[in-house]
Amino acid sequence: MQLPQPPKLAPPRSRPLVLNIAFSFFIALWICLQPYHLVHATEIPVPPEYAPHNEIDQTLPHAPPQAPLIDTNGPAIQERGLEEAGYAPEFTYFDRSLIGRQEAEVVKLENNKNKTGELAPKASSFFVFEKGTGARKREASVLTGPSSNPPGMKNTSGGSVSEDTLEGADLDHEDEFEGTSSQDSLGRRQAAGRNIWISANTCKQPGITAKISENGPPQLSLYVSSSEQKPGPDTPRERLIADPIQFEGGFANFTTQTDEDLFVGVAAPELVPGFEGSWSFEVAASLDGYYHNYLARDYLYMVDTDSDSAVFVTVNLSQSNNTDEFNKIKDNMPFTMYTFSTKNATQHWGLEHSYCGLQNLFNSANNISVNTTFTTKFGGGQPKAQFNVQGLETNAQYTGFLAVGGGDGDLQLPLWAPNNIDVESFSTVRQGGQVFAMWNWTTKAGKYLPTSLLIGLFFYQIHVASYHNTILY
Repeated sequence: MQLPQPPKLAPPRSRPLVLNIAFSFFIALWICLQPYHLVHATEIPVPPEYAPHNEIDQTLPHAPPQAPLIDTNGPAIQERGLEEAGYAPEFTYFDRSLIGRQEAEVVKLENNKNKTGELAPKASSFFVFEKGTGARKREASVLTGPSSNPPGMKNTSGGSVSEDTLEGADLDHEDEFEGTSSQDSLGRRQAAGRNIWISANTCKQPGITAKISENGPPQLSLYVSSSEQKPGPDTPRERLIADPIQFEGGFANFTTQTDEDLFVGVAAPELVPGFEGSWSFEVAASLDGYYHNYLARDYLYMVDTDSDSAVFVTVNLSQSNNTDEFNKIKDNMPFTMYTFSTKNATQHWGLEHSYCGLQNLFNSANNISVNTTFTTKFGGGQPKAQFNVQGLETNAQYTGFLAVGGGDGDLQLPLWAPNNIDVESFSTVRQGGQVFAMWNWTTKAGKYLPTSLLIGLFFYQIHVASYHNTILY
């Protein structure tokens, strides 16, 4: 019997052959993964004729080689207005530092309307009062009288003219225009230009961190030009109408005559050691007179004071004691008195002439209350504003400021001659308000019976000299 034969097996393959095949496979794979075999879309140029066309987003065509340069200050550009000059993109999801700081825009000023701004140290804001802006002229209200500018009206520019001077100049021009043809008259009036009053108030200023000097924070500056759209510290003097106008006590003003656009810049200085923070301000242009005003003149008297209160009254607000006139004044309370302790005198340094500055300061940092009413007591029964100040400390010194708001119309206040009988002129208060000269007083020591303050100063109707305070020990 023949035994079965075992199956024939293929001879084993050579191991070097297998290794060569694997090595060749990896070499081929490595060659395929080289960078120059990969596609980079950014390296493939697209011919212009195949570029996608977008009717909304078009690039500007290149100017011909001989084309003149475009003057960005020329009339063709200015006719488009200044709205596009200050484009500020709204990228909500990006930090401002990533997209850069946009240059300050030029804000339009309207007649008898204020604009507000905020300034960091060494920053500037810009405004324009365009030719043809505003209508002239509004009616004065409340206290009527001849329109004139009082002597002593503060003008920080030093070179501009008062309302009286300009109004008088207008009248002189009108006299000159009589007897001429309408064409010549129109031309001469246009050459004379219109009167424009620029005024500004500092409403907030940097705070004091260390009492290094006896002065307040450095003041803002006002720049005015008819040719430079953004007048400021870097503007050459020949492009400014006048020297830079530094604020005084938070107030600045300037007057000029022009029929062209008037550009205004408000610039903040570099902060000195001992102060930190920013400034806020109001600025306005008017064809009628100063929107903001400061008058370096006393306009009220202290009637009496005790250990914790005081009473003040203004001068007569009318030349008569007519009931209708008194009621008209009473229904429109424009007067305010701001009081500060001299222990904290640094808080109002630099704001002594600013209506909005004193208002903000008194409302935010004071425990003193002032009750304001109208009265016909004293002085022949003529109307006056009366201020009852409460919350004072015994034997303490205080500083007071009389401020008047203009409201929606113009308010004219009589300014009395030294004899207190004749009215020498009127002070016109407009919407930005007016501040009078500050004064100081001291409350009494000890405990006084506040009889005069509680019964409305009845003793003054009898005889001032017959009243004597009684001190309680």
